[in-house]
Amino acid sequence: YPPGITCVGYTGLLESGACHSFIIPFFDPRRDNGCYWESEDDHAIAASVVRDINESPVLKTMHNGSYDASYFIRDRLGIRNWLLDSMVLWWSLYMELPKKLQFVSSVLCDNYQFWKDDIKGNEEDSVDLNAERYWRYNGLDTYYTLFSTCYLLALLKKNRAMQFNYRDALLRVFSGLAMSMRGMAVDWKRRDEHRENLI
Repeated sequence: YPPGITCVGYTGLLESGACHSFIIPFFDPRRDNGCYWESEDDHAIAASVVRDINESPVLKTMHNGSYDASYFIRDRLGIRNWLLDSMVLWWSLYMELPKKLQFVSSVLCDNYQFWKDDIKGNEEDSVDLNAERYWRYNGLDTYYTLFSTCYLLALLKKNRAMQFNYRDALLRVFSGLAMSMRGMAVDWKRRDEHRENLI
């Protein structure tokens, strides 16, 4: 599998208020080829599940989603209805404060417990335990992203300046992502002329 995606995590919120988190792994450090799945067919099925979820009409949120979206676009795993981004929502209200997910969720989530160090473990930990710890870490990322977004949406509904900032910033995020994925037109002849002049 191309480098970059080690696993994909989701947390879903049901109308009942129940939430469920799950991880779809792709990388396995125990295997020589690094692939979690036993066969190419199994790997393709896992990737198609990710694509189906990403392309579903369900509203989606990410934290600094342009990073994840760039991998989804590169690997043709789709992304539809990604209209919420907890980092951009936070920036729209508190531009000068830190924007890391652990900081945002520490302010917004009453049940917050720091989880970012959980991935480290001990040297004597088994590879199996490290993999489980890594998947849990990613599940918590998705959990805190979702609930930070929920809180920020409640604030967004009441704050016109935040609404303006969010709309403006998210448009820049989308246009920046599009430019970074497509690249930029280059005049190679002019570039070579400048190179010659600088040498």
